[in-house]
Parts: sequence; C-alpha cells; structure tokens
Amino acid sequence: MSKQIIFGVETNGKARTDIVYIKDTIRKFYNDYSGINFEYVPMGTKTAFNNKKTKADIRKYIKNNPNGTSHIVYCIDTDQFECNQEQLKLNKSIEDFCLRNGYKLIWFCHDIEEVYIGKSVRNKDKVSISKRFKQKGEIEKVDENKLRKDQQTSGHSNILNVIDSCLK
Repeated sequence: MSKQIIFGVETNGKARTDIVYIKDTIRKFYNDYSGINFEYVPMGTKTAFNNKKTKADIRKYIKNNPNGTSHIVYCIDTDQFECNQEQLKLNKSIEDFCLRNGYKLIWFCHDIEEVYIGKSVRNKDKVSISKRFKQKGEIEKVDENKLRKDQQTSGHSNILNVIDSCLK
C-alpha cells in the first residue's frame, strides 16, 4: 500500500514558489521517503481552499492512489493576522475546513519567505528569490527549530510537525 501527501499550496501553477521551499524541506529533513508520493495542488491564493478546482485536483490525486493512504495538507501563509481581523477570520475558516475534512494544516508565519529567508518579499520577486534559495542550497541555513513550532510566531512554521504526523 502506497502513501501520498497532497499539499494544497498558495502558489500558482506557473510560479510554483512555495513548492520549492517544501521540496527542499523534505529533502533536508527526511532521508528515507521512498515509497511516499508528494503531490502539489497550486491554489493560486489561500482563498481558493474550498473552490471546485482545488477540490477536483485533490480528488484526482486520491483517485490515482486507490489502494493507498492519502494525507491532504493545506499550506498557508498566516499573513498579518495579529492586526487584520479579516485575515484572522479567513485563517480560522481554513483551519475549520481542514478539521471538518480530516485534513492537516501547515502555516507559515507570516509568510513562507519570512520563514525560509528571514523576510517577506514582493510578489514580483518571489520566483527569482525561490530559484536562488534552491540553487544556493540555502535550506542548509534554515534552523530546524524554526520549522517545529506549535504556536504561530513570526518567522516560524509547523511544517515538520505536520509532515512527521503524516509519515507515522
């Protein structure tokens, strides 16, 4: 029986920037992941967490693994939730959606770039910065403790905790 983790990511299908950071994280922190498929569903924006295309793309991957285990994991930037009630409300809606559906939730506080490179970047710079991150092997500079948080604090994530729970 095969296992797969399906990541719903905020990036769009062309840029695929979030996928760069997640793939590098898996390569660095998980030595033996043979027999596990990692699939990515680009949502374009976290507001698309519940739209028809996102759900259809996830169902397609599940259907392609009929005798295996599928873990669905949504990956979102928390954005400036501390000072933006609309952002806080949206994040809570996504969290509730995941709980209702048995999905897991990875958060990056405040965004994935802040977690991995230490600062937020403009949208127009995300592709070039993620390419540089990959090419220069900058994942090696990322402190594991930043990726193992239970509480949302600036520049941190729960990504390793969630992936660990999927691999058990």
